[in-house]
Amino acid sequence: MACGRVNDGQARQYMMRHRQDGLAVETAAKAGFSRAPGHRLETDPRLPSEKRKPRGGRRPDPPGGRFERMGGAAALRTSSSASIPCSRR
Repeated sequence: MACGRVNDGQARQYMMRHRQDGLAVETAAKAGFSRAPGHRLETDPRLPSEKRKPRGGRRPDPPGGRFERMGGAAALRTSSSASIPCSRR
């Protein structure tokens, strides 16, 4: 059985076969995951893509907007490329 999260195709396959066979352990194995996600799908039959919440709580950007005030990437490219001599030839 593969590791990782159950995808929508596996969930659909599980629900279709579970209606026909009725055995959660065998049906989950045929769909490609263990019995625990199968039992979770029985209690909440929504697809995994419908259950996912948007992630939040990212840490703020360390420069905090200072990069844009300096002129962005274009200013860094022009100033750094002019001041660094090319020694490879």
